[in-house]
Amino acid sequence: MDAISLGRGLRLLRERAGLSQERLAEAIGSNAASLSRIEAGSRDVLWSSVTRVLDALGADLHYLADAIDEAAEQPEQ
Repeated sequence: MDAISLGRGLRLLRERAGLSQERLAEAIGSNAASLSRIEAGSRDVLWSSVTRVLDALGADLHYLADAIDEAAEQPEQ
């Protein structure tokens, strides 16, 4: 899985949860700019960051895998 696919999957999960980047960043102890770079796939992401995001969203790896697959089927924004 590449960084862009991961980022698109995380963005889809965040949007489904109804959270802004600012709110999610605050929940994981980060900032919106860093989260934006992760979602854009322009920043390598640590596994610990992925798990913090998933925990804050109440999601797990299965949800992330499904979101990555779904995001891959959608046209790029």
